[in-house]
Amino acid sequence: MSQLAKPLATLKSSIPTHLNFSAFIDRFKPPKGEAIARLRANMLGLVTLTIVTYLLPLPTPWESIAVVRRREEVSMIWYGLCAIETLLLSFFSFNILQASYALKYPRTSIPLPPPPPSPAKSLKTSPPTRKWNLAASTRPQVSPRPQKAFTYAASPISTPSRTLSYTLPPSASSSFDSSFSTSMGSIPGSPSSPLAAYRGKYSRTSGRALNGSLLSRLSQAADDDDE
Repeated sequence: MSQLAKPLATLKSSIPTHLNFSAFIDRFKPPKGEAIARLRANMLGLVTLTIVTYLLPLPTPWESIAVVRRREEVSMIWYGLCAIETLLLSFFSFNILQASYALKYPRTSIPLPPPPPSPAKSLKTSPPTRKWNLAASTRPQVSPRPQKAFTYAASPISTPSRTLSYTLPPSASSSFDSSFSTSMGSIPGSPSSPLAAYRGKYSRTSGRALNGSLLSRLSQAADDDDE
């Protein structure tokens, strides 16, 4: 017995794990969505076949199974109809059982191998290497030189302007006053202003502003009259 057990153990160990019974059964299990669709379609086909055999002059499902199983002596046409009906019943029943078993015991998902790391991620995760410059580290540090303050000459714009006083002689001031009064008299006023109405009413009389030269002349004329 021990001699037979050793070859069986070696044979069992030599068989790969994906060929065991559970993996073999899982290959025939449809996915959940496919199992639900298959269950509905085959149940509908089985019900339709049963109703058609009862409505038409055809052998019933139980009669067709009995004829094929017992091999009764019937006509070839009748035996052929029973055989076709038995095949359809077997097909629908097998699909219903397979879909029900797949829904009750779904297939085990095969674990996928981990994906290899992409080169882009490996480049991002690798720490950056620093390159030290020995020449820059050994170079003596030079302190910056202090900058001199620039001085600019004072411009006439920045300095305050000096007030200049000018004195005009009496003759120049009198001539300026006479020319100013004549120019003011010659300017026509607007007809809508009251000044123009006043000038139009008293156009013959002319007035003169009192200034220093006029007062000095009046005082001199008064002195001459007194003498």
